[in-house]
Amino acid sequence: MKRDIPIEQKRVLTAREAASYLGIGLTSLYEAVKVGQIPAFRVGKRLCISRIRLDVMLSGEDILPADTSDAMRLAAIRVQLAAKRAEVEALQMQKDELQDCPDFILKLRGGKP
Repeated sequence: MKRDIPIEQKRVLTAREAASYLGIGLTSLYEAVKVGQIPAFRVGKRLCISRIRLDVMLSGEDILPADTSDAMRLAAIRVQLAAKRAEVEALQMQKDELQDCPDFILKLRGGKP
């Protein structure tokens, strides 16, 4: 019986799901697993990839090895871009909150409210 669970809620992905999640082709995924760029394990003949480990791996700021395929670089850049967008959004929210509180800003600048 197959259950339709969203990828974001799964802890372990199939090769096809991981390739889709990363935005790369299945062949590129198998190649990246073979050379150790993507951590994976087997259960019987089935290739399994931890979604959480993928997220951790791709969220790092490290520069990818020179032999990384363009598709893998693009996938890593997409994840990093999403993380940066979330940072910018959080900073914008903080800015908006501070603008609602002018006395606090004066204190930060060394002035008196």
